[in-house]
Amino acid sequence: MSEGFSILPKPDYSPVEAYEQLVRGNIGKLKLGDMAGRTVATGVVPYPPGIPILMPGENAGPVDGAILGYFKALEAFDLRFPGFPHDTHGVEVEDANTGCGVN
Repeated sequence: MSEGFSILPKPDYSPVEAYEQLVRGNIGKLKLGDMAGRTVATGVVPYPPGIPILMPGENAGPVDGAILGYFKALEAFDLRFPGFPHDTHGVEVEDANTGCGVN
């Protein structure tokens, strides 16, 4: 999992540009499986450890990349151990049985 924190995501927009898209309503929710190559509008901060893995305007990377691999590992843990979910700022869990969506 530490590999998710060992690379730098590619910025597609500045944080200000990403926030402007958020305020204008030009964003949507995606399932984790649809995040490859997409840009996040909000920061994504898993807790623990509480370190941002994606900042607004950064690209989630390839489907087999370290960042999405980290999120998939968190999702798998949460599904396997119900009652002990991770708290990840910027992520909404819509159904604990099917995974999560990212704002």
